[in-house]
Amino acid sequence: MATKTLLSLADYAALPDDGKRYELVEGELVELTFPNWKHSSIQSFLFGKLSAYLDRDPIGKVGNDFGFILGRDPDTLRGPDLYFVTKERASSISPDSWMDGAPNLAVEILSPSNSRAEIRRKVEQYLAAGSDLVWVIDPEQRTIETIGSSGKRTVLTDDDELTARTLLPDFSVSVRDVLDA
Repeated sequence: MATKTLLSLADYAALPDDGKRYELVEGELVELTFPNWKHSSIQSFLFGKLSAYLDRDPIGKVGNDFGFILGRDPDTLRGPDLYFVTKERASSISPDSWMDGAPNLAVEILSPSNSRAEIRRKVEQYLAAGSDLVWVIDPEQRTIETIGSSGKRTVLTDDDELTARTLLPDFSVSVRDVLDA
């Protein structure tokens, strides 16, 4: 019986740049596909809204394409579509490394290449590693599911407002506007 060779974070960091995008999931290298237009539009829209909010109230950082170490031995390195980290947590990140632990808020936007099981696994990993809140945006079903660290799940639709009261006290955006981006 063949055994899998699991990669460490050091192995991952030493990989040559082949122009592809990867995550490290429990030691296994997982290739990511580039997002489609709808995914990219929603990501850009929300990034803009969160950035504008943080310009008014600089309580943390928002970004994308950054790695979060969600587990060790075997190692897991994930990059949410968008993230928010508090100013305190952001100040501890080495400029030449990834963040140890999960973002305070992780945002995943479903693409046709994502399975429900894959997204559920990501959500569980974010929450287990310390995320306070995860948003899962489903452009096809026109829903945004919010999952808190307590396990509370709420499904929002077009007529609802997307908020994160405990993390971003005065942030609010229409679900319809997010999904129509």
